[in-house]
Amino acid sequence: MRYLSVKEASDRWNISGRRIRVLCSDGRIDGAIKTNWTWMIPEDAPRPRDGRRLRRLKSYDIRVGQSDINRCEALRERLSEEAFISDKEAFDSVVSSLLECAFSLDGENISKESILKVLRGDIDDSLSLKSHILISNYAYLLNAYFKKGEKLSDLRLRELRERLFQGIWKDEAVFDDKRAPKYQRRDEEDVSVGDEIESMMYQYELSWSSLNGITGAILLFGELLRINPLKKSDFLFSTLILSIELVRNGYLMPSLRKDDIEDLKGALIFSTKRGNYIDLTRLVENAVYRSYAEYGIL
Repeated sequence: MRYLSVKEASDRWNISGRRIRVLCSDGRIDGAIKTNWTWMIPEDAPRPRDGRRLRRLKSYDIRVGQSDINRCEALRERLSEEAFISDKEAFDSVVSSLLECAFSLDGENISKESILKVLRGDIDDSLSLKSHILISNYAYLLNAYFKKGEKLSDLRLRELRERLFQGIWKDEAVFDDKRAPKYQRRDEEDVSVGDEIESMMYQYELSWSSLNGITGAILLFGELLRINPLKKSDFLFSTLILSIELVRNGYLMPSLRKDDIEDLKGALIFSTKRGNYIDLTRLVENAVYRSYAEYGIL
């Protein structure tokens, strides 16, 4: 693949070199690579979208639920990285419940017991190779991103998608950028999945990432499900992003269970169709607190 220098990209796109370097740092240019002193940009990388247009696509109709910030902060202070990673029994229990719920919402019936078996390094003859890979990749990414401190970006979101589906057919891991989102709440104009993903991440960079860590993660989770970017496994991918954003901020991932599915479906109707996150915030917060109980911290 041929790469462009910042100057060549600047001439091609009519964007200042300084702005291109900022866009590369923010993950807004697909495939950009940082060398020792400059950025190299793939020749076929699409021109980054106009930030002024992204501002017009902002989700002004989102109503955020109320978080008990003091309670959240108290929990975060009591969790160490060592406890998160070394207490494998608690980790496997929480992740297996979360995965059972996510698989079920994606239309696959995989039991917690089967998931636990894979997390412990065994093979479950009732599961496909694809399921084994997804379970293993999911758990690995959660461990890898604990308190990493790196904010998500459009580019990192796509990298996580690729790493979750690594070893599986590519068509299952592709963002279908050209079609419209599953739920489109804006009346101003029709936009594609690609536009919505970039608009969502613009929102995240601008304001969501500075919110209470639980609230920002819930907004990413709900908006991803509204956009519905994948052909399959949207809940699996969205719960991974929810969990990574939580653990990146020093919280535990939510212990969502099959018993939560009907309530979760109802809460998601309000968030994806109406922008009302009150019920979803309450449900996810309770699932996070449940994780702390499983870790023996509460």
